[in-house]
Amino acid sequence: MGFEQDDVTFSAYTAYAEALQPAVLVPVSKAVENLRMFKDEDELAVMQRAADLADATFIV
Repeated sequence: MGFEQDDVTFSAYTAYAEALQPAVLVPVSKAVENLRMFKDEDELAVMQRAADLADATFIV
């Protein structure tokens, strides 16, 4: 099981390793961030709608 090595303290790692036995913890870096770089059409539409709503709040 991967864990974000840049964000997990050693004490958290040891607690996870014990609690998740027999799983093996594998250090990874930026796994979630790299996945979030790619957006599908639905995600892009939601982001555009949010931006449009934010812009509309400043129109007086």
